[in-house]
Amino acid sequence: MCKMETMTMTCTDVTQGPHILKQPTKVLLTLSNVLLPKEKLTSTPSMIDGLDFETEVDLRIVGCEWIQTAGILLKLPQVAMATGQVLFQRFYYTKSFVRHPMEITAMACTCLASKVEESPRRIRDVINVYHHIRQVINQKIKSLKLDAGPYSEKKACTN
Repeated sequence: MCKMETMTMTCTDVTQGPHILKQPTKVLLTLSNVLLPKEKLTSTPSMIDGLDFETEVDLRIVGCEWIQTAGILLKLPQVAMATGQVLFQRFYYTKSFVRHPMEITAMACTCLASKVEESPRRIRDVINVYHHIRQVINQKIKSLKLDAGPYSEKKACTN
């Protein structure tokens, strides 16, 4: 719960006369109103599909690391990367890692976050960056054919 206390001030404007302004003096934050209830945290769709807790946590961490790395390569502001990570986490509290590929979801979250935070990147750039990240991780570098294959499939998945 967020509770804000205000202080009342009176200001006098020459053209409109006196009016009252309220200014915040302090904000009180508590954990009594969390975003996710405990039941959702302990029983995620991935766990229902048979994925163990440790693997799910690892996948969440890796997904956020990929979003952070992609954001750096795309020169996104930190706030856009954080937004992408929040979208990624929230998505997997409603959908399963077993049914939805992590890489595609991370790509979509990066693209959406860049648009939400007013620093849009082309979908082609996002796909190229994730392809580069995968190549660096796997230590094999191949060129990406843009007119067919993985590009077309990933573009279709994110649109």
